[in-house]
Amino acid sequence: MLTRCIQVRVVENIAAGTTVVRVAAHDRDIGDNAAVSYFLGASSQSVYGDVFSVDEQTGDVVVTGEVSIRLSSTSRKIRP
Repeated sequence: MLTRCIQVRVVENIAAGTTVVRVAAHDRDIGDNAAVSYFLGASSQSVYGDVFSVDEQTGDVVVTGEVSIRLSSTSRKIRP
């Protein structure tokens, strides 16, 4: 499986519930084997889990906490 790092810039104080990006993957299998689910990997969950969540079905990355420069760096990468 090919993985990429996705970098997204988010403005400070963006409202909780805002979708900041939608990630997508495709599997060439058919039927149940073609199902794809999305989530933050363990290291990303430990760093970003209080600020972002990923919809398992759609791949939407959603703001769930406070985005503040005081609380984090201005640019961080989420790795699968």
